[in-house]
Amino acid sequence: MVFVNPHDPEQITAAVRSLATRAGMTMTQFARQLGYAKASSVQYYFHSKLYRGGFLSYNLAERMINHLVGLGDPPITRDDIRRLVGPELAEYL
Repeated sequence: MVFVNPHDPEQITAAVRSLATRAGMTMTQFARQLGYAKASSVQYYFHSKLYRGGFLSYNLAERMINHLVGLGDPPITRDDIRRLVGPELAEYL
């Protein structure tokens, strides 16, 4: 598995935007799918100027796995999300 570069916010945010696009969701729909009330809860992960870098948190990745895997065309896989948390946490998801 190839992990994103945690020091490049654009790689992380582009990957999150790509998952939402594959699932056919707006930022608001993506937030609601993950159990958040508003888009503001996830906008940080959509914009590289807001995101400070680093891998995604385990908790966010777990939500994404629980609510996004199987959606989209092609279907989103666990590995699509696991690559965003880094090698230390990926084995636990």
